[in-house]
Amino acid sequence: MEPKSIKIDLSDGASTTVNLFEGSSPRALIMLFTAMGVEARYYKPFASALAEAGFSVVSVDYRGNGGSSLRPDRKTDYGYETIVSIDYGETIDVMHQQFPDLPMLFLGH
Repeated sequence: MEPKSIKIDLSDGASTTVNLFEGSSPRALIMLFTAMGVEARYYKPFASALAEAGFSVVSVDYRGNGGSSLRPDRKTDYGYETIVSIDYGETIDVMHQQFPDLPMLFLGH
């Protein structure tokens, strides 16, 4: 299953990309927060299997990975606190707006 890529502009000027695997008649939306340093595309087989099992799945690229607008360098300062306080919250808000009637489940590594 090929995901749909969705760009999300974040409040601090950064952006990220999420991969949406849409299940047919989904029971819930699973927000798949990946391991640090691992691109969201790595989870494609797992997310595809969840979509085939009746869920829609969003896998998220963290800052510095995959579809993120940022790359680690000496001028770019961010850490896990930024990822949790901005990236998680704002990504969840965008997905909730797009899928307001689906229960949202969170899965992390």
